[in-house]
Amino acid sequence: MLTSPKPAMKKFLLLFGLLAPAALQAQTLPNNGFENWTTSGLRESLNGWYSLDDLVATQLPFSLGFATKSTDRHAGNFAVQLQSKQIAFPGLPFTGYVPSVVFVGSKIDPQNPETAGGIPFTSRPGSVRFWYKLTLAPNDSAAALAALSRGPRTAQGNFIGTGGLDLPARSTFGQAAYNIEYEPGTLTPDTLRLGFVVGTGNATASSTLIVDEVTFGSRVTSNKQSAALAAALSVYPNPSSTGEFALASLDNPAVATAPLSVTDALGREVYREGAAPRGLYNGRALRLQNQQPGMYLLRLETPAGTVTRRLVIR
Repeated sequence: MLTSPKPAMKKFLLLFGLLAPAALQAQTLPNNGFENWTTSGLRESLNGWYSLDDLVATQLPFSLGFATKSTDRHAGNFAVQLQSKQIAFPGLPFTGYVPSVVFVGSKIDPQNPETAGGIPFTSRPGSVRFWYKLTLAPNDSAAALAALSRGPRTAQGNFIGTGGLDLPARSTFGQAAYNIEYEPGTLTPDTLRLGFVVGTGNATASSTLIVDEVTFGSRVTSNKQSAALAAALSVYPNPSSTGEFALASLDNPAVATAPLSVTDALGREVYREGAAPRGLYNGRALRLQNQQPGMYLLRLETPAGTVTRRLVIR
C-alpha cells in the first residue's frame, strides 16, 4: 500500500473538498456552461461553484490559479480550467503538486468541515455528461464524480447514488459520461454533490483539465468497458461501515483477481495491489479500514480492459 498523505495535508484537502448547503433551486446545475464569473479584488470566481481558490481567498487577496476562466471552450464563451500547482503552504509540511478541485456549491464552513452539503436536488438522473480536454503529467490522474444523498449532511453522507469516471488525456474536446448507480429502493435524494479534480498530489509536474457544458442524461453504455465485463464484478458490502469490501467475479475470475488501485474523491491514490491468486475470484478481500468515510474509485486492470466501481465508506 502506498504511503498516505501527512495528517496536516489530509485535513486541508478534506476541508476544501467538503461543501456546505447552497440556497439554489433543485433540479438544476448552476452555471453549468461556466459562462458566469464574478470579479472580486484581484481574482475572478466561478459563480455557483467552489474551488481551492475560493478557500485560499479567505486568507489571501488574490488567486493562485487553481480554477480559472478559459476561452478555450467547447461552446459559449468560456469554460473552467483546473490546474494542479506546486505551492508550499505556510505551516503545512507539503511541497508537492497540490490537486485542483471544483465542486458545485457556494461555500464551506471552516469552523465545521465535517458538515458537507452541495445543492438541493430531488431527481435521480441516469448519467452525468460533460465536455473536456486534459493534459496529464506522467503518473498523474483526473476524475469526475457525483453523489446523491438524503438526510443529515455529514462528511460521509447518506448516499443514495454515486458515480464517477477516471479521465484519459485528450488534446481536443470530447464528450464523456458516467452513470449514477443507485442503492436498491426508491428513495428520493435531497442533496447533490458533483465535481472535478485533477492531480494526485504525488505527481512531479502540473496537469491541466478544461471542463465545459455539464448536463444530466439517461444511462449510457461505458466506452471504457463492456457491459458484460462490468457486470461480472460484484463488490459487497457497498457501502461499507468498516472500510472492508469483498470482490467476486464468478463468471469471469480474471476480473476480481486483476491488479487494482483505489483513489479518493480528490483523485489521490490511497491503495494499490497486484494481481491476486486465481482462487480468490469468489471473495477477494479489499481492506480500506484506515481510510476516511467518503467516496472512492476502485480500478481493476483486467486482460479484457479496465473495470471501475465506486466504493463508499460510511
